[in-house]
Amino acid sequence: IKFDFIQISSGKQEVGICYLKRPYYLKCEYNDKNQKELIVNRKKLVIYHKRYKKIYNYPLSKSYFNEILNEKEFEKMINEGIIKKEENTFQVNCFLKGKGEIVFYFNSENFDLKGWDLISLNNNKIIFKIHNSVKNPGIEKNFFNIPQIN
Repeated sequence: IKFDFIQISSGKQEVGICYLKRPYYLKCEYNDKNQKELIVNRKKLVIYHKRYKKIYNYPLSKSYFNEILNEKEFEKMINEGIIKKEENTFQVNCFLKGKGEIVFYFNSENFDLKGWDLISLNNNKIIFKIHNSVKNPGIEKNFFNIPQIN
């Protein structure tokens, strides 16, 4: 899946484009001066600042990406969540021990994922909105490789 996103965190809005290939791959390219990228590649989660050639590693196990990227885990989390119907949206509140609460939003007509709200590892509220999703854009696995910094 390829999609545009808006991420709001600590009062700051960031935008960009993401590429998702289940079960283990995600790459989000932010439109910012640092040329930031979030990359999930199997068992690794990194933030890469292209401009400065800096990589920051984060524990994937403490994020929600394991569950979001794995279809079976995602389905299990949604099935165990509390579902509310809003006007054009299904809202699913999920709680995972050791990770906290995440709220997913789905389009009530086609059930496409519209985004989520969560509390991050450093206790920031993050709002992540998905727009303009395209299915099967033909992404190769090497697209998700983590850059090697000397």
